[in-house]
Amino acid sequence: PSAVETDALMQEGAQLNAEELQAAATQRVASNMRTKALTGVPVYRFYNTQTAAHFYTISEEERATVQNTLPQFQYDGPAFTVSPVTQSGLSPVYRFFNTQTGVHFYTISSEEKAHIELHLPQFKLEGVAYYASRVSGSGLAPLYRFYQTQRGFHFYSANYTERDSVVESLPVYHFEGVGYYVLAGATTPIEPPGPLNDTGVVGNQCYQAGSSALVSCDSAGARALNYQQDGMIGRDRNAPEDVDGAKGFSFTKISNGGTELPASAALGSGPGDWACTRDNVTGLVWEVGNWNGANRLPGGPLTYHVDNLNAPQYLGRQPTLAELDSHSNSLGYRNWMNSLGLCGFSDWRLPTVTEAQGLVDFSKPDGVGAIDSAWLSPGPGNYQSIWTAEPLVYLHPDLSSVYSDGVDAYAWGLTNNGSVWPANRSNWSGQLRLVRGSTPGASTRFVFAGNGAEVVDQHTGLTWRRCLEGMSWNGSACVGTSQVFRHEAALAHANTQGGGWRVPNVKELATIMDRRYVRGYDPVVFPNTPDYGKSWTSTPVITGADSGFAVWIAKFKWGVVDHDSDGRTSSMLRLVKKTK
Repeated sequence: PSAVETDALMQEGAQLNAEELQAAATQRVASNMRTKALTGVPVYRFYNTQTAAHFYTISEEERATVQNTLPQFQYDGPAFTVSPVTQSGLSPVYRFFNTQTGVHFYTISSEEKAHIELHLPQFKLEGVAYYASRVSGSGLAPLYRFYQTQRGFHFYSANYTERDSVVESLPVYHFEGVGYYVLAGATTPIEPPGPLNDTGVVGNQCYQAGSSALVSCDSAGARALNYQQDGMIGRDRNAPEDVDGAKGFSFTKISNGGTELPASAALGSGPGDWACTRDNVTGLVWEVGNWNGANRLPGGPLTYHVDNLNAPQYLGRQPTLAELDSHSNSLGYRNWMNSLGLCGFSDWRLPTVTEAQGLVDFSKPDGVGAIDSAWLSPGPGNYQSIWTAEPLVYLHPDLSSVYSDGVDAYAWGLTNNGSVWPANRSNWSGQLRLVRGSTPGASTRFVFAGNGAEVVDQHTGLTWRRCLEGMSWNGSACVGTSQVFRHEAALAHANTQGGGWRVPNVKELATIMDRRYVRGYDPVVFPNTPDYGKSWTSTPVITGADSGFAVWIAKFKWGVVDHDSDGRTSSMLRLVKKTK
């Protein structure tokens, strides 16, 4: 058949696959199978630089052969998890080789298989590649299927972020939907219900008018002041199950070998011992450091973070190669973990500030380690300060006397109570907590709405007012003078706005901080933002029964997220709502 005929036949095959999956879902073929007991192995993915297609295999021998003999194939690493043998409720996934293009094709549909064999003789059946499910269920994740219309091959991914990126930015890839369902393991993160973890604030941690004491979020006084306070909304309020993490947090333990573990699993160096944790809300997988010396860090916590031979990052001088490669340094340690293939992955990295702060439970008393030690393991003395991947790019003149070693000497760190401050790369007592998982692209993050007065953040699903309260949108810019509020007045003001507008929580507000810019904002997205710098959140600082009016704030002009603000002082206000 011609290329046009082949495309049409491939589209017919895709329809057969979709219909077969729909029929299976209706019959619930796998409705009673025990998916948590299924045994999985990783599917290794390669990118062919000559054809721009991908190749998938579960065979370690085949993986080694490709790596050693076919230099045009770039190894992407484990892509998703499947079963190597037939198990209850699973079906074979067939592998074809296209003799004309040199590209492989995979399908779970017996009808599509028969269709290909009958109409497309250039496709040679090589047998069963692995086993997966034709229906969704507990412990399963969808594998998404794309067809490259210009070159006539398929692409498969179980990564929801990668799916969205391809849909958004690669129009030549036609999205065919779900191809089948693979095992939800460490290599196959489950798509989260929302990209941000909630703050942990709930219960008796809301404000009422005229008092510094935190009260029940269900009380009449709290709801009269503002009915959308931090403790009143979000996953912590709507999904407060503590079996897999406190309140709205949800975690799964992962072994050194990449398999899911029960909550009772202990840290260790064996292939079946706990070594990583998947955040089921964000989909990220975190390294779990055993900071007491029994596991990967015999010297205790890491103390420096240098990554550039040509910058004066280490004690006022350029670091040596040996200092960069040391396991006591961020770069050397990261490379070490990737060489070990920790938990089945070789793409470990340092987290962004947003990712690191996402682990913080702000309901814990200020000064106490705020990361769940039951799921992520505490540092020595419960000290949990974490290095991030973000360098200090701009230093506000207000801080020049405090951070006097120059911007190259500092990177952004998350302190043990959730604050974000610059930290000296060579003498701050920060630890590494490596992470792996896709980071969203920046090209189409912000989309203007509401005649330009609003902006939708596609990374978080939040809509922001582009102008601070007190300013107004004139069709092209924010004009007027920003208003400053005491915290109680800010909550009361937001309560009158309607339309779902509210004061953001600390994690939400921190996501729009852009430390590349002088005022901490992208000036195109948030124009004419004054240098005053401080903005309120709805998240209280927990210091006991009486919060002392303390509130979490974002100091945009410094790039800092901090906990030292008295609610009786004045700050700016930027409102947010959930995107519909």
